[in-house]
Amino acid sequence: MRSIATILIVDDDPFAIQTLHDALQGLGRIRYAASGADALALAAEYRIDLALLDAHMPEMDGFETCRALLDGRPDLPVIFVTVDNDFATEVRALEAGAHDFISKPVNPPVVRARVNLHLSLKAHMDRERRARAAADDATRAKSAFLARMSHDLRTPMAGVIGMADLLLETSLTPAQRRHAETIRGCGQSLVALIGDILDVSKIEAGKLEIEAIDFDIAEMVDGVGAALAVLAAGKGLELVCGVDPALPATLRGDPVRLRQAITNLVGNAAKFTDDGEIVVRCSLEAEDGSGILVRFSVRDTGIGIEPERVPAIFGEYAQAGASTTRERGGSGLGLAIVRQLAELMGGRAGVESEPGRGSEFWFTARLARAASAPAVPTPGFGSARALILDHSASNRATLMACLAGWGLRPEQATDAEAGLQTLAYAAQAGDPYLVALVDALLPDAGCERFCRTVADTPAFVATRMALMTRVTSPDGDAQRAAMGCVAAVAKPVGQSELRRALARALGAAIAAPGAPPAERPPVFSGVRALLADDNSINQKVGRASLRKLGLEVDIAADGVQAVEAAAASRYDVILMDLSMPRMDGLEATRRIRAMATGSTSGDVPIIAMTASASTTDREACRAAGMNGFLSKPVSVVALGQTLAGCLAPEAR
Repeated sequence: MRSIATILIVDDDPFAIQTLHDALQGLGRIRYAASGADALALAAEYRIDLALLDAHMPEMDGFETCRALLDGRPDLPVIFVTVDNDFATEVRALEAGAHDFISKPVNPPVVRARVNLHLSLKAHMDRERRARAAADDATRAKSAFLARMSHDLRTPMAGVIGMADLLLETSLTPAQRRHAETIRGCGQSLVALIGDILDVSKIEAGKLEIEAIDFDIAEMVDGVGAALAVLAAGKGLELVCGVDPALPATLRGDPVRLRQAITNLVGNAAKFTDDGEIVVRCSLEAEDGSGILVRFSVRDTGIGIEPERVPAIFGEYAQAGASTTRERGGSGLGLAIVRQLAELMGGRAGVESEPGRGSEFWFTARLARAASAPAVPTPGFGSARALILDHSASNRATLMACLAGWGLRPEQATDAEAGLQTLAYAAQAGDPYLVALVDALLPDAGCERFCRTVADTPAFVATRMALMTRVTSPDGDAQRAAMGCVAAVAKPVGQSELRRALARALGAAIAAPGAPPAERPPVFSGVRALLADDNSINQKVGRASLRKLGLEVDIAADGVQAVEAAAASRYDVILMDLSMPRMDGLEATRRIRAMATGSTSGDVPIIAMTASASTTDREACRAAGMNGFLSKPVSVVALGQTLAGCLAPEAR
């Protein structure tokens, strides 16, 4: 039901006002003005829902009055009522912002019908505007709630994971170690779920930003493979990662969001695959003047999806079914996030699947060529012959393409007997294989049989072996040495590690580009740190982590104490929580930055450590003068790498 409208009639002719008044009886409250100035005064005093204007009035004509009435109220319906029924006057009225035009003498039923129409349209627009405002308010409230809940949930989870990490470094029985690892794994799963929920909220609110930075696509894919190797190995699955040689080595886009999407797809594949393999492929889909369309696919040998469930599989909270959800777990957010990220990056997502025969999930992203891509040094292996001995056809195909792209002459074999026969033919022909990449898990102990035979056969003296092991293998080095292998590389085989393994096997004196960061964090002996955090558990975890890195640690329980400590003593680095009582981390940072340098810590590197993880938080930290940002829970490796960046001379 429409509320009672207020109609303003502006005319200097009393007879015209009376005629319009009679025509509009019952449509709402009617106000009268004999001039433009009076009309503006009434509009300032009352909420006007519609105005009827005469074009010709003294001092301020209808056109000027119309523009003034619409200033700040562009949605106000204005109808001109004038004796001038010529085309030029109507055009002037419309240019002034009028919604309708009626010629005098008026026909009362026509006036009534047109006014009623415009009032109905305005009421409808008002309802839509209120609904949009309510929806926007609800979205903002939901985003604020989720951000607050993210912080409140991440804070205790950071303590759980941090304490589990510290516990795992102590002497434990095998059962105790399994229990501690389970605690840590569950905590990490909860943190990942919190991140998914927050991402969905940010995407819905249009607040998820896609960056555009230069990155090495092979390094990015290798990093995903290395991070997920334990997950795949834990289920006995072969994980294979490959990048199309046709793709430029360096592209411009958002590697963090690409990594997130690939990780979601691999995690989904592992969840629904009990044996076999998961194959990650990155290939060139299309290229034009607007950029490069890259296709990322994850193929598995899992349970597959029923055809009727495929259309809804990328919906939020959608899975293959209630029973599957109970059996396999998960929130159903991962695939929805993949689809939304793909669309934000100018692509789309899809799946091909057959029940009982696995699935292939894919997404595309539009990337650009890097503005100034560094030249990728060739490995310098020449045209050496290389044998790939692996039972996985997918891994063989990936390695074949990679080695051929580096100029080697690769061949492949599926078992020890075929591999030895291939080596024998090559030796007899006087063109031996100089390197053999051997899978450590060949069926029927084939790896050990092959390696020992090669090591004991004089005809194969030119062949040097590199072992491809699982990341979870506890005695990989001992296994490699016992079988006569000169190098080892963990599956899934990354290009950087493969370069180094081949260089060692072939004796090539090269430095593999894109070497990954050290697995162990750097040690900062004698560095003084101030940790500002009001949570006692976070204080314990933070102190232990910093001491593990060699730092001397003082604690501040809030921002006020942090400022006082920075004023009283010189610190090499300050780690600052954002949410603290009395004074938050941002204000504390601003006050520390305002201090005079020299005897105080006004120029000390300050790193934010917070359970919040939004882009807005990062920007606020930079604006306050912080040098780094760590999202809780913080690993010791990430902490060490961030400290190394902030404490480096060039970072100061």
